[in-house]
Amino acid sequence: MDAPETPEAAPSSTPPAERPTPAVAAIVVTHDPGDWLEDVLEGLADQDYDELSVLVVDAGSREDIRERVAAAHPHAFVRRLEENPGYAAAANIGAEMVEGAALLLLCHDDVALEPDMLRLLVDEAYRSNCAVVGPKQVRWAEPRELLSIGMGADKLGNPVERVDRGEFDQGQHDRARDVFYIPGGCTLVRHDLFDEVGGFDEAIEVYGEDLDLCWRAHLAGARVMVAPAARVRHLEGLAHRRQVDDRRRLETRHRLRTVLS
Repeated sequence: MDAPETPEAAPSSTPPAERPTPAVAAIVVTHDPGDWLEDVLEGLADQDYDELSVLVVDAGSREDIRERVAAAHPHAFVRRLEENPGYAAAANIGAEMVEGAALLLLCHDDVALEPDMLRLLVDEAYRSNCAVVGPKQVRWAEPRELLSIGMGADKLGNPVERVDRGEFDQGQHDRARDVFYIPGGCTLVRHDLFDEVGGFDEAIEVYGEDLDLCWRAHLAGARVMVAPAARVRHLEGLAHRRQVDDRRRLETRHRLRTVLS
């Protein structure tokens, strides 16, 4: 299935320059990160958005990453967990620590943000009155090649691609639109909605938590959109940290849990 049919929201009557600037808390979940972590943190530090705080949740890394974080993003906070509970539970812990932020930017530790990415996502959230919005994702080392521009899903929860992975990005998909879910990596979500739906399902520790969250957002009456003007490079390093058979087993089990729940 694709996103439910939703009428186009009327643009806000308030000019962008006069809109309030909502506070955003970026939550970066990391576990034994490679040398890409510095690129991720520097991308967050370079955002042209003033009301941004950054929390790095270190999910049981073997080495203490606090010095690396401080060097790449001196203003970021670090919460260290002694064990790795999985991405979903670690992100939920981070969200519980956040106070005063209207929006959460939920990030893997291998997405590098363009400097205007967050501002463009916030603008789209206001313009379209959506509660969940994500960027265009391109390959880490080949940013001309697309990875995703939002996702659909069939009735059994199987992902449906909206673009051909590796397709050259020539702006052919650069229109904001409703989608069924935002693939994990980088997602902006209203904090109150995240709390209302109970955050991520912690039984889906990884592979499928993105579909499950957005599906529950739809059921809560929220709008889910992709804003392709905003862009991130995604290494998809998580896939390389698990064996293929393990990944397939988890994906199947988690899709079943999502559909049944």
